[in-house]
Formats: sequence, structure tokens, C-alpha cells
Amino acid sequence: MNSDNLIRLVVIDDSLDSAEILVSLMRNGGLAVRPYAAEDSDALREVLQAHQIDLILCALDASSPALDEVRQMVRKMEKDIPLLGVEEELDPEVIGSMVEQGIRDVVSPNHAQHLLAVVEREIDNLLQRRRLRNCQHTLREAEKRCHSLLDSSRDAIAYIHEGMHIYANPVYLEIFGFASAEEVEGTPIMDLVAPEDHRKFKEFLRECRDGGCNSSLSLKVRRTDHRTIEVSMDFAPASIDGEPCTQIIIRQLEDTHALMDQLEQLTIRDLLTGLYNHDHFMDALEKAVSGAMDSSQIRAVLYLELDNYLELKERTGVAGSNLILSDVATLIRNHCDDEEDVACRFGDHSFAVLTSGRDIRRIEALAHAICASVEQHLFEADGQSLTGTCSIGIGVVGETADTARSILERAETACRVARDAGGNRWQIFETLEKHEEEEPDDTLWQERIHDALRNNRFRLVFQPIASLHGKAGEKYEVLLRLAGEEEELISPLEFLPAAQRQGLLPLIDQWVIRHACRILAYRHRQGHDTRFFVKLGGASLEEISIAALVAEQLKELKLEPSSLVFEISETDAVTRLAATRDMINALRKLGCAISLEHFGNGVNSFQLLNHLEVDYLKIDPVFVTDLVGNPENQEMVRSIVDKAMEEGKQTIAHFVEDANSLSILWQCGVNYIQGNFVQEPEDELSYDFSGEGEEEEEVEA
Repeated sequence: MNSDNLIRLVVIDDSLDSAEILVSLMRNGGLAVRPYAAEDSDALREVLQAHQIDLILCALDASSPALDEVRQMVRKMEKDIPLLGVEEELDPEVIGSMVEQGIRDVVSPNHAQHLLAVVEREIDNLLQRRRLRNCQHTLREAEKRCHSLLDSSRDAIAYIHEGMHIYANPVYLEIFGFASAEEVEGTPIMDLVAPEDHRKFKEFLRECRDGGCNSSLSLKVRRTDHRTIEVSMDFAPASIDGEPCTQIIIRQLEDTHALMDQLEQLTIRDLLTGLYNHDHFMDALEKAVSGAMDSSQIRAVLYLELDNYLELKERTGVAGSNLILSDVATLIRNHCDDEEDVACRFGDHSFAVLTSGRDIRRIEALAHAICASVEQHLFEADGQSLTGTCSIGIGVVGETADTARSILERAETACRVARDAGGNRWQIFETLEKHEEEEPDDTLWQERIHDALRNNRFRLVFQPIASLHGKAGEKYEVLLRLAGEEEELISPLEFLPAAQRQGLLPLIDQWVIRHACRILAYRHRQGHDTRFFVKLGGASLEEISIAALVAEQLKELKLEPSSLVFEISETDAVTRLAATRDMINALRKLGCAISLEHFGNGVNSFQLLNHLEVDYLKIDPVFVTDLVGNPENQEMVRSIVDKAMEEGKQTIAHFVEDANSLSILWQCGVNYIQGNFVQEPEDELSYDFSGEGEEEEEVEA
């Protein structure tokens, strides 16, 4: 069994020491367990309601709750949880009696190998049952979807078994003049073929039985009013409700032009939502950008994402989330003008609308209306009634727009700002950039940055990363400042945007690496076990020379590679995935560690870890800065920590500003914290790490 799979375990024993022995045996045997205590029946009920428990170990002599009481509670709550009895000595007669009562098996702390084998067996069986239920649920949802698609299809579709109709959709019934599906069920297909084509149809069926027929046939059929029409029949093997049958699709030959129109629509439509697809939207946006100077209308792109899509998907599965996306598409369509607006499914769970208006107020009103509709809508999926909100970013198509891609980037950026501000709102990109008129010209910043590189006008400051549940040791994040004319320190927020636009980030990162390594080497010579966290900008990820520079510094300064941790933004990693993977592999080959910062701000952050091997996850500050008063942020932090623990990653909470947040982070199991509450960035490495110590994972009660 894979030890990375966390087992959520309830141990019931009157002796706490005995319970701890069981947990220790499992951990020593390579099983990752998270134990929950249940000192009485009420506590057990609360645990079973609040968590997805994988296994219950209950001593045969437990008094509260007793083994039979536990068994009945699990059954009444309709939980699929394997229940194992625990006894000091294994007695075959006792084991047989327990199994007859519904106990899966009896184990003993004195027989560790048997205990581990039974636990692994039961967990494996449980996972198989869960997978089976998920597959069955997915199949049911798919069948519902298929029936819905068949009923709403514009094509005439029927299913035939042994020559008899077993299903026909409304269009099929309409073509032949049947009033209801009951009228056609059990009717032989031959009865619907015109008499003059009976022989032709029989020969076709005979060829099919011999395996030599074409999949389509043109012939005349007869309606219930005895009118004859010419149709094309397409045949294909199929199954319905588990029964093998033949699918027949009928098209009237005079509907060929209509069919061509339908096929053309399919090339520009998203099959799930019915909205336009990505390619058609981009074509429309390109035309809008090209005609921006000649239009009296204001045109804009609305970029929309559900704020809680991941949560909805986890609760409803893939099939359920598809139904939710279809509902969102309908809400968008209800507010759009088919002639004026182009609404599309832009990504897996993102949407975009190209719209226009005489002034910006019409566009703002549309964004507001869509936001309100999503908030008020009740999504029905997987037998659940769910709610959601969305964030919308608006990018205006103006005369200064260079490309369709730049418009989309503006809209996506505005959407991200709206989501980071709490979601359930819209944001126009232009309002984000009012401060730019007050900023110095890039040319001036470019000169100052080059001067700083030549004359060492940059300054390094350091902020400690303190341990809560992590390994003790000196850890600092290396931060950059620019010395002003009066030696005042200028924040990177002022000069890094210009550096990024002018392609200077790799040069700055190289400067930081050289100087940070020298300081780190000096610390090591002084006897300090210091580790530095050094940022790498997005552009630097594509500069393989960075890895060569690190190798050179490690060799020249005789640095321990593990004392360097390189920080990469999740956003940069997503947008430069291949380059990021290559850079991480190169740095890890040298022995350096990797931290992924702003973690959790993506659509599916943990999916990114399937492609990138990292050691630390630095939680996005948006979840930390408003931690005390925001239960959703607390749950998000817990979720990240839990999943990180399962995958063997260390977590760091950034921007910790108060003691109340510290308390919550400690309870969540965060490994390290960083922020002004710990210590503001300073030019000296003076933080006292002496009170730290490595803590073992705690048992949750």
C-alpha cells in the first residue's frame, strides 16, 4: 500500500496508551494515519459527521462507546467504514463470532504484521468500493445526460432490438406521425418502411448479418397517415439500459441544407454549454480589435470564473460540475443579445463575452447582472442544491489595444483582482492602472536599475521564517530593495514592473543570487546553520544560465546546496510550465530545494504538483491576511495543509500580522510562518531562532 495515502482513523479504547500503541504500530509499519479520538458516543457521532473516516479500531472491551454500539451507529448513519475489533490475544472462536456480527476482523497489538496486513486489506477494499460508487455515479449521470441529449436532439433517433422499437426520441415520433413513445414501442421497423422498399431493406439487413453492409441506407418510409417520405438511415451498434441494440438516425433528404447549417454550427459551438467555442470567440475578438478605431461603440471583453468551482467539483464530481457549467452558460446567455454579444466557453471552467454599448455603463450593467444571477441561482447536481458566486474582469477594446491577446490578459487580470478581493464582483482593468500616470517613465527606471547593477545600489534585507511544526533552523527570505539618492530604501513594487517590461529581471536575479550566496557563505563560516529562500522571477525561469550561475557559486563558495531554497510564483509556474520544470530539475540536480509561493491562487493548484517537484508550499497571502474573520480562508488553509501533508510538502504562511492569526495557523498545522508579526525585514540577520524545535504530527481530537 502506498504510504502517502492518508488513513483517517478512529481509535476507541478505554486506555489512551493502548490507542497510542495502535497508532504507533501503524505509523512504524509505513502507514500514514490521522487519528481521531472518540471518548463517547456523541463524540464518535460528531467525528463521523464531520470527517470522511476510513477505518475504525474498537477494543472488544471498550465501555463507551461499546463495540456493538459503534457497529449500530455506523449502520444507522449508512457509512461505509470498515470496523475492526482489537483484542490482546487472538482467539479463532472470538474472531468467528465477531465476523458473524458484522465486524470485519479482529487484530491484536501483539501481532503487528497481521494488524498491518488486515488494515491494508480493508483500506484497499474500501478504496475499491469508493471507486466503484464513483464509477456508478458517473455512469448514471452520463446516462441521464445521454437521455437528455437524445430527447433534445434535432435528429430523429431510435433504438431497435431484434427488429422492434425500444426507444424513439420526439423528432423520430414527429417524422412518422406518432403521438407518443408508447405508440412506437414494440412496433417492427419493417412496418415503417414503404412496401416498395421492403425488399431493399431486407437485403440490407441480410448484408448486415453477413457483416458486409454499409452503415447508411436511403429508402422510402411510411408515416402513420400513409404519406411516404424519402429518408437516409444511419445504423450503428449501441446499447441502452445495458441491452445490445442498433441505433438508427433518420434524416429527411430534403433537410440536407439544414444539416449542413447544423454541422457548421458544431464547428463554432461548445458541445457542453451551447455557447460559442474558444476559436470562434478569438476570431470575433480579432475583428473587434481591428475595427476599434472605426466603431462608435465601446466594445469590451467580460472574463468570468466561478469563485468556488473547485469546491463544487469536489462535491458533485465531473458529471455534476458539467451540469453546473451548463447552468452558468444559460445564465450568461439569458443576459446577452444574440445579435450583438458573442458569449463563449473560453476554458475548462471559464467564460468570456464580447459585448458593446454606447458607453461603459451598459457593459458594467451586464457584468453586474451576470454576477447577481449566478449568486441567486440554485445549482442542482448529484442530488444536491448548491450555490456559487463568480468574479468578472472587464477589458475594454480601445484604440490603444494592440492584440486580442492583450485584451484578454487585461480581462483575466481584472478577474483575478476581483476574486482576490473576495469574489462575487466585477472589476474593470482600466481602474487598476490609474496610478501609472504618476509613476516615473520606464526609461528613468531602466537607467536607475542599470546604475544599481553596475554600482551595487541594490540592497538585500532579510525576513525570518519561523517554525511552528517544522524543522528547527535559521531560515530567511531574501528580499530586494533599491537605494535611493538619500540612501532611502525603495520597495521592489515601484521598480520591478518596469524591470519586467524592459527584460531586466534575469540580471537583477543574478545580482541577488551572487550577493545572497556570499552572505550565506559568511554565515556558514561563522558557524550558523542558515538557509536562504531566494526568489526567481518569471523571466529568469527561461534563462538556463541561472542554474549554471548557482552551480558556479556553490562550487566557488563551498556552499551546502540544501541551504538554498529558490522561490517560484505559482502564476509564473503555470504560464511557463515547461521552462519552470526544466529550471526546477536543474536546481534540484544541484541539491537545492524549491518553494512554490502564492500557492492556492490557481484554478487547481495541487494539479500543478503532478508536473513540478517542490519541497515547500508558501500559502497565498490572500488566505492569511483576513484569517481571523473569514471561516472560508481558514478552511482553505486547512485544506492546503492537509493535502500538503499527504504529499509530503512543508507549508509556509506568509503575511502573518497578528497573534490571533498565529494561533489559527498553529491549529491548522502550518509548518512555518513569516510576516511582520514575526519580524519586519531587516538588513541584519538578527532573529533569535533558539526557541524552535521540531514537533511530531499531533493526534486530532
